[in-house]
Amino acid sequence: MLKLLSLLFFIWAGFLIWQRNAPLPPAPTPVSISQPMTLSLPDLNISLPVLVEPLTPKGVTFEPHGNNLVFYGHNWPNILGSLKKAQVGQRIVIGYADGTAKQFEIKTLSVVSGSDIEILQPTTYEVLTLYTCTGFLDRERLIATAFPI
Repeated sequence: MLKLLSLLFFIWAGFLIWQRNAPLPPAPTPVSISQPMTLSLPDLNISLPVLVEPLTPKGVTFEPHGNNLVFYGHNWPNILGSLKKAQVGQRIVIGYADGTAKQFEIKTLSVVSGSDIEILQPTTYEVLTLYTCTGFLDRERLIATAFPI
């Protein structure tokens, strides 16, 4: 019985490692032409599909809050694991379903408490907020704030 249980745990651990490192599927069919389809940080070799479903292992989630364009995703190697290497001045590019793209420049990088929801507040100006988990047991949030170029 113990050998079987050990084997099951080993298989489960292998699946979790694969899930965090596996290539991502192509972007889904857009709901509208103004919907973001891809998010990329060229300097970090990050290019991800944008989804409207809750936190997903398939890309980043998009949740607009007024003019605050909020994107978030897992801190996994195949999603936003490289965000910790981001620097002020780097670009974030949002690709839209109609083939257009919009560029943003990272202005601030910060780490806040996981309960800090101020970053999600609507704004009167256009801003892109990108965040992922960080810190011990993912209790904090790493946030990149970017403005249109």
